[in-house]
Amino acid sequence: MMIILILIFLILLYLALCVAIPPVIGKSRYRKAQDTQQISDSTRQAGERVRCLETNQEALIWWLRVITAAEHTLVMSNHDFRTDNSGKDLLASLLYAADRGVKVSLLVDGLMNGTQMKWNVYFRALASHPNVEIKIYNQVRLVCFWRMNYRMHDKYIIADDHLYILGGRNANDLFLGNYQTRQNIDRDILVYETMPDGRTSLKELRAYFEKIWQQPCCRLFLSGRNGKKIQRAAEELRRRYQDLELRYWISGECHWKELTRPAERISLLANPAENHNKAPVLWNTLCAQMQTGSDVRIQTPYLICSKNMYQDLRNLTAKGVRIRVLTNAVSNGANYFGCSDYLNQKRKILQTGVTVSEYSGRHSLHTKTILIDRRICISGSFNVDMRSAYLDTELMLLIESLELVKQLEEIAEEIEKSSRTYPHSVHTDVEEHEALSLPIRKNCLFAFLRLLDRPFHYLL
Repeated sequence: MMIILILIFLILLYLALCVAIPPVIGKSRYRKAQDTQQISDSTRQAGERVRCLETNQEALIWWLRVITAAEHTLVMSNHDFRTDNSGKDLLASLLYAADRGVKVSLLVDGLMNGTQMKWNVYFRALASHPNVEIKIYNQVRLVCFWRMNYRMHDKYIIADDHLYILGGRNANDLFLGNYQTRQNIDRDILVYETMPDGRTSLKELRAYFEKIWQQPCCRLFLSGRNGKKIQRAAEELRRRYQDLELRYWISGECHWKELTRPAERISLLANPAENHNKAPVLWNTLCAQMQTGSDVRIQTPYLICSKNMYQDLRNLTAKGVRIRVLTNAVSNGANYFGCSDYLNQKRKILQTGVTVSEYSGRHSLHTKTILIDRRICISGSFNVDMRSAYLDTELMLLIESLELVKQLEEIAEEIEKSSRTYPHSVHTDVEEHEALSLPIRKNCLFAFLRLLDRPFHYLL
């Protein structure tokens, strides 16, 4: 019995060390790195048009339309792809595309999808199609468990050379459709290329996909034996697509130009694609862009900053940049660890000189957007947290479009009307724990998590 207990202890110790230690290695090197992504100032050919997908139902319909519009190649990458209702809708559309002769490439994250996909008949049904390839990014393995911290957080779909969607939504019912009452509200950007032969953001995104697709940590997912269960799952998905076509008219003619807004320029911003500690290239690039403005709005589900990230915010406000942050109130947040860290760090956040508005509505906000001087929108998958800055792959679109920015400013202002605002203050006396507004059970949970997450702050 003692030997078994010792063995269990050693396994748990091994797992804990694997989770905690690798991101610390090289910490001093990467925390202070000043690398930024070079964004070309050369004039792009006009022809890129955009549409904001704001509601979950709207997002599901447009995802399905873009998948169905593909005629030759279809690429999809997602962090958390499940086989709930909206997930099956997407799998049905991907299978229908493959049946039409479209070459389908699907990339998913190994922590969120790697284990469950092995036994999932719907993913196996899709993978068994000759026109489909599925890869798993950095699948978690016990023998090299220390790699589990490095996740693929990208979310995008590319159809041929003229359409793509990029944003922050995962492929499940929390983010897509109206299948459940509890939802996370996020934002995607649909981009339509009217001149695909030019220098376009779609080409940048496709080049990024090819780079990450060829990473050594990406392993091919095979369906295994094509048995009766897999065949039945494939037929179920085909029947589901027929229902979707009737319900949403997703295969009908779509006037993409009339349904989108003009954009003067679109650039893809990205973190390194490799599965290891990252220099904060994307965070530094975002800070460099914010420095070009005087009025900045940041929308993020939560704020989890390193000392250097706090200093970057202080540097921006010290130079006269007005920064307003819109995030979830603790009572509204979907990430309990992020909420508990916010309770610990709220004073530090306000002391950087930013103003924080806390939203507490029906749904939790999951939007990741930066608006600069009513002229630039930067939107995608990047949360203002240390994981997005130093550990995960992330993508953001930098868009110059006066019409789009005006729309997003109006949405942000409307949300702020129902939010509680904390102005910046060097000597703030804000209450760190919202004890009166939380149930006793949540108070107890957050009290525990606030102690637990302090030593693991850099992993959240």
